[in-house]
Amino acid sequence: MGPSGLTVVIVRDDLLGHALPVTPSAFNYQLQAENDSMYNTPPTYAIYIMGLVLQHFKQMGGMAAIEERNRAKAKVLYDFLDASSFYRNPVARADRSLMNVPFWLKDDALDAEFLRARRRAA
Repeated sequence: MGPSGLTVVIVRDDLLGHALPVTPSAFNYQLQAENDSMYNTPPTYAIYIMGLVLQHFKQMGGMAAIEERNRAKAKVLYDFLDASSFYRNPVARADRSLMNVPFWLKDDALDAEFLRARRRAA
């Protein structure tokens, strides 16, 4: 939801207070809860950025709308790959990611040239 360095933890109250004695204070959620998540200096810039991201998500219609949009974008890409005579995607439809769309060339002999051309273009 935000840049690296930011961690959001949601814990039920009944699970607090069970940390082992060797648990670092950053991961002792009872200690964190008792101090309103301010036991250590919070990453304020990362929290600010996360706030902007969450506002943007809300403006786009919330998580359900974003999921629908991501599914539509992934479908366009997967439909293209599935219909292609040049590319292939061996991942089962039920297991396909909306975020990371892997693909391979149908002809493995072209892999090296494809990667060389990609590096030149970058």
